[in-house]
This record gives sequence, C-alpha cells and structure tokens, in this order.
Amino acid sequence: MASITRKSDGKYLIRVSRGTGDRRRWINETFAGTLKEAKARARELESQADTGTFPTNATFKQAFDAWIDAVKTRISTGTFEHYDGAIRRNALETLKDIRINDVRPIDIQHCYGRLTPSNTRHLHSALRAMFNWSMRHGLIANNPCLKVDLPRVPRPNIVTLDAAEANRLVAVCAEKPNGIIFEFAMETGMRPEEYLALRWSDIVGGEAVVTRAMRFKASKGGGYYFKELKTGRSRRRIPLSPGLQKRLAAHRTAQLKHRIKSKVWDDLDLIFPNKIGRPISLTNLRRRYFAPILEKCEFGKHVTLYSLRHTCATLLMMAGQNPKTVAERLGHASVAMTLDTYSHVLPHMQADATEALAAIMRKSDRRS
Repeated sequence: MASITRKSDGKYLIRVSRGTGDRRRWINETFAGTLKEAKARARELESQADTGTFPTNATFKQAFDAWIDAVKTRISTGTFEHYDGAIRRNALETLKDIRINDVRPIDIQHCYGRLTPSNTRHLHSALRAMFNWSMRHGLIANNPCLKVDLPRVPRPNIVTLDAAEANRLVAVCAEKPNGIIFEFAMETGMRPEEYLALRWSDIVGGEAVVTRAMRFKASKGGGYYFKELKTGRSRRRIPLSPGLQKRLAAHRTAQLKHRIKSKVWDDLDLIFPNKIGRPISLTNLRRRYFAPILEKCEFGKHVTLYSLRHTCATLLMMAGQNPKTVAERLGHASVAMTLDTYSHVLPHMQADATEALAAIMRKSDRRS
C-alpha cells in the first residue's frame, strides 16, 4: 500500500508499507517532480517492497522514524523513552541526512566522541537496536555499530556504612518523618524503585514480595508508571525482621489516620506514598526526607539512597552470609555479579577465613 502527500515545498512524501505487526516494512521517500511522476515512483517502491529490495536513498532519519514507530507498542515505556531520547539528543542531527546504507562506523564514532562513557553506552544500545531492525527489514546489509570502539565505563564508587553508622542511621530514622523508608531499604537491600512501588498487599506472612518497580516518565508531561519485574531473580521474597514488622504496623496505622483526614487520596495501596497516596519521586525522597536524616547523623552528601542497598549487602557478607543468599536478596542476575560489585569486602572475608582455618589447625595440633 502506498500513500502520497504533497509537502509545503511542493515535493511529495511517498510512504509504502508491506506486511503486518513486527514484519511490517516501511519505505519513506521525498520525491521532487509532478504528481504523475510521484505515482509512478510509488509503484516502483511498492515493487521493491514486494521483492524485498529497498531504496538506496532512504535516509537515517527515515529509517529512524519507521523503526521508532514500529517498536513503540512492542517495548516498555522506559525502553522506548531511552531509545528515542538517546538518538534524538545525540545522533539524529548528525546522521539524519546520510543514507541509511551509507552510515559508516566512523560516523557513529563521531557521535560517541562528544559523550560521557555512560551516555555513549546508552546511545550505542539504541543505535544497535535500530540497525538490527533495519537489517531484519532489508534496509541495510550490516550493522555498523559492530565496528565501533566503546569507552570503558569507570567502576562506580560504592559508598557504604559500617555497623556503627548503620545503627546510628536506624536510631535517627525512628525520630524523623518517613524515616522507616530508609530503615526498610537498608534491611531489605531493595532498590529505591522497588520499595517505592511496594504495596501493603505485597507483605505476605512476614515477607516482602517484590514483583514490580516504579518509574517516572522522562518525556514531556512527566507522570509515573509501574513496571513488572520479568526475571525470576528480580522477582523475589525477602523476610522482614520482627522489629521491622512491628514498625511497619505502626506506620500503617499512622497512614490510615492521615488518609481519613486527607481531602485527596489516590488509593494505590502503596506502603510508602506521598501525602496524597501517589508515588514519591526520588528527588523529593532525597531532598525532603533523606537529607535531614543524613544531616542529623553527620554523614556527608556522598551517602546516597543506593548506599543503603550497598550497606545491606556489605554487612551481610562481612557477617559470613553466603554470597548466593546475598545475591538472591538483592535480586542480582548472578552470584558473580554480587562478588564483582562488592569485591572490596573480599579481603576482609579472606582474612577471617584464614583466621578460622588457623584455629582449626591449632585444634588439630593439640589433639595430636
């Protein structure tokens, strides 16, 4: 099927499609000439679509528009915003007029050269997905992303609290509004996006059942949505200590009293909502509630929300817990990931292991 639209500059936009669903192929071409000639060109493009060939003058922008339109209903909102935003901000202006089958690795490398290592990786994942789609739909023969050089992303500096600092934080949390959020975060090791999405119905038999995460939209207009966790390791059950269960019960009672008095309340069943029942944004969580606690504890600003998750993992490993147990609690994809992330703990564990082994050997010597 072909459509012909006259543009403001007198040229014609020809759009040809074949197939349905994820097999649908689009060819877009701007044509200069008469309407009769544009119709003839449309028939040529239809023939090319039928035979699996493609127009050599399709631009990067035309391919991008076709790709983003095709995938937006088949991927998550977060992934769509990541793909669309990364390419529009960092590649579209540079590559838009280059024919899609003429884009070279050096052209892509030029886009990467202006970005931080982390943003380069984000753009690379988006471009790789776009070019893979273009290959599957016959627009290009090879993916130019496979021949570019990627920078090494520096290992993030992991900040944790020691046992004394963790106890101090818990004590201050008991005095501050919504302080239970941070005690809960440190005991469970959940990500902020996970505990902010947690519902009262997710507390079952003294365990927190993690099945989803909260996301705030990056697109214009904002808003939030909940994303279901897909992998078996990310969907998990975390036992809660008796003390934390007791404080959660008191938190729920206070929440119900506030809800009765509130004129506006969105009943989302959230354990840690804002004042009208909706999810707390990470910015507000840090600024309104976490920052005063850090100040009272006399901790520096280098302590972040994720420091609580890292503290949970570090204290468990230093207490001798099996790394597999820690990995399951955190929802890591593998034990190797846990060990790699918290490798700073391993020297202490090895020292403890050496001391334990030496004690065993001394007992053996005394028996002999």
